[in-house]
Amino acid sequence: MGVCIFPRRRDASGVDNSWTMAFRPLAIACSLALAGCGGGGSDVPSPEPEPNPPVLLPLRVYENPYAEVDWPNVARLKGQHHDHAGTREARISVYDDAGYDAMPIMDYSGVPSLDYTWKERRWPAESWLTATFLGSLKNIRFFFPAGEEVGDGHNHITTSFIEQYLEFAPASQTKEPWQYSTAQELLGMPSKFGGVACLAHPWNSVTDFDSFEGLACVEIFNAYGEAKRQLGDPNFTKFDANEVLVGNWDRVLSRGRRVIGIAVNDHFGPGAINSGVPHEFIDSGYVVVLAREATSAAYEDAFLKGAFFAVRDFEYPKEQGPQIQSIEVAGSKITIESDGSVRWITDGVEVAQGATLDIAALPRRSAYVRAEVTGPKNVVVYVQAFSLRPLGDVDGDFDVDEIDTLICGRVSRNEESNPVYVDACRAVQPVP
Repeated sequence: MGVCIFPRRRDASGVDNSWTMAFRPLAIACSLALAGCGGGGSDVPSPEPEPNPPVLLPLRVYENPYAEVDWPNVARLKGQHHDHAGTREARISVYDDAGYDAMPIMDYSGVPSLDYTWKERRWPAESWLTATFLGSLKNIRFFFPAGEEVGDGHNHITTSFIEQYLEFAPASQTKEPWQYSTAQELLGMPSKFGGVACLAHPWNSVTDFDSFEGLACVEIFNAYGEAKRQLGDPNFTKFDANEVLVGNWDRVLSRGRRVIGIAVNDHFGPGAINSGVPHEFIDSGYVVVLAREATSAAYEDAFLKGAFFAVRDFEYPKEQGPQIQSIEVAGSKITIESDGSVRWITDGVEVAQGATLDIAALPRRSAYVRAEVTGPKNVVVYVQAFSLRPLGDVDGDFDVDEIDTLICGRVSRNEESNPVYVDACRAVQPVP
């Protein structure tokens, strides 16, 4: 005789009875499978029932990267996270002229056997740039430490906001905490030293980076790829490298992973105007960070939360693209207020157009939805992805089970303060 198991009431262990009712969809799912839960008194085996499809619960926005943005008062800061100006003041100066607010002090770094990589973290900026130059800046408000770590020959990784020098070391060597032998080890460095590690230009990494644990950031546009295509480089004319980057981003997001996507210049920033590449493709990748104030700490905080836009800007002069005034999540609706056209993407496929999306219309197994905003100019503003989960999924595993009930019991007793958990519990039943 089959048995249907429901979320149990565990008064003795402290779980509120009310939360059992909050997860009634589980009971509904089980009741639809009663053919396999035996109810008759006969000992004669019944024919094996046809399997019933699982009940797919309504989706909700699980994580909104823009949830904390104060839109009327936000500081919109233009930033770059991958170029090779290094500490060359002339190269930094053209970024200042181009209107950047935030710049990395970065170049290739961390491989002692290569003569072109830095052997130390060039930080703080005041130790490497002259006081006269710093006093002459018109737009750059602050710098942050960074580097392109090239120890893994196949996967380059940029590291932002990390003050600690990171270094490649052979696997056979006993390593210090700041040394790594593989890309996977390097991706774990932010948990030790803060900041973020971004997988750089993964147009050749289609088969391996899916398996990386801790992958939090990937490049989704890199001006280097487009510049090389414009120059007729045969390695970049056979395919659109940046389409590959966006496709890889979608593929990882489809697996339910929270990964932010950035746009970068990589050698083709505003200082590359004599490279032979048309002006519109120079300085074509940057981010606009939505910070609470124009400070380095607020910039870093907003960036790490995903409260920014990645911009692909194929225009000259720059910054003629669409403006996004606000993004609001209310119930099952996401609304983007802008002067551009909005298209919505999930699983790499356009699923809707228009300012407002009702996620109730999406396929029930969608793990995310993101938006692209375009205007009359050849500019694309990439909105970061919204994580989606079934109603009642509290721990983010795309399943609704007794663990979610236990978490909500803790929330109801004020023993759990994780805002994502609190929001997920409130979605199924108001929390006092």
